[in-house]
This record gives sequence, structure tokens and C-alpha cells, in this order.
Amino acid sequence: MPPSSTQTSCCSICLEPCRTFTWVHKLLRAFHRRIGESEAWSLVTCHHVCCHKCIGLWIEELARSRRFDQLTCPWANCQEAIELAHVRELELSATARSFVEQAHRWRLGTGVSCPQCRYINPLTETNATLLQPATKLVCTSCKTAMCTACANQWHPRQTCRESQGVRTLSATDVLFVHLAKVKWNYQPCPHCGIFTERRSGCASMTCRFCWKTWVWKSRR
Repeated sequence: MPPSSTQTSCCSICLEPCRTFTWVHKLLRAFHRRIGESEAWSLVTCHHVCCHKCIGLWIEELARSRRFDQLTCPWANCQEAIELAHVRELELSATARSFVEQAHRWRLGTGVSCPQCRYINPLTETNATLLQPATKLVCTSCKTAMCTACANQWHPRQTCRESQGVRTLSATDVLFVHLAKVKWNYQPCPHCGIFTERRSGCASMTCRFCWKTWVWKSRR
């Protein structure tokens, strides 16, 4: 009796059965462009299985919340990154595909986060470093001009330090900073200054605005 062309596995998200195919049937399905929602998706090197419907919805949700750090295999405690090549056969929105591309730049440190819309812009050969001298980069998404060195809005004829030093705080801003530091126990990101709340976990932090990593300082 010939071996079956399919096997049944369980989706790591919905825990429902999903079908896995031999490479021959995968080739035929790709040729005919027929992929069912309950068919298995397991293109990441860890080979954990999800159904196409669940992995697609999961990536769409990550794109809405812009959680670049969570674009990994959804299997519990698996940290294998999901790349654009892994999602080519999924029916994703243009926003979700752009999110996967931005996550790749964020992961490799080859992008700059727009201070206006947070889009992760690719670095070109002419501005391929985040070190001085600073160069001007126009955001692909919202067209905001930004500095590749400090990731803030473009500041002609000023250094990054001078540009950040000219900002003044109102009385309300001063009160907020005091409450954030003293009462709410927030800490500012050392890269962009955005206040961050730590609820649990280790001291390694990832800023949700500039997406750079830093270490939470204990006050004990």
C-alpha cells in the first residue's frame, strides 16, 4: 500500500488538526495556487506547525500592534525569527508584509525608526551607519525628514546634542516627568527619552518607540 501524501499535525495556536504534505504535493499546490486555511505552515527552521489561517491572523495582529520583537515562531518558548521568505505563500495584507520587512531591518539593525510614524526605514549605502556624521533620510511612509544619527527629526546646522537641547518643557511636562520618575517608577529610554514602564520580567528592555535595547536600572 503506497504511503499517504498527507500527515496530520496540530496547530500550535488553535490546537486543531492541520494537514502536512509531501514536497511533491506542495509543488503541485503552489503551481495551482490552492492552499487551504487548515493546511500546515512550517517554513521556519524549527519546523513547528501552524495552520495557514492562524499564522496569518497572528502576523496581522502583530502588525497592528507593531511588536517586532514577537515576530517569531508562535510555539511556546521558541525564538526562531519569521522572515519574509517564510510568509510568501500566506495571504497577508500589504501592511503585514511591510511589517515583516521592517522587523527584518529592526532585527539586523539596518533601519531607522521614523520619529513621526515609527516606520522602520531601510538604510542605504550613503547613510548605512547610525554614527556621525549625521545624514538626512526621508521616511518612506510619511515623508518626514529625519537624522540617521539620533533618529529624530532632521536638524540642519545643528548637532544632535544641540537639537535635543533646544527643547523646553512646560509646567505640565515638568509635573509629568516628576510623577513618572518618583511615583510611577517609570524610566526613560536612554536612546530617545520615551518613558517606559516595567511590569515584570528581566532587566533587558526594548523601547516601543525607537526599538533600541537598554537595561533597566534597579533602585534598590
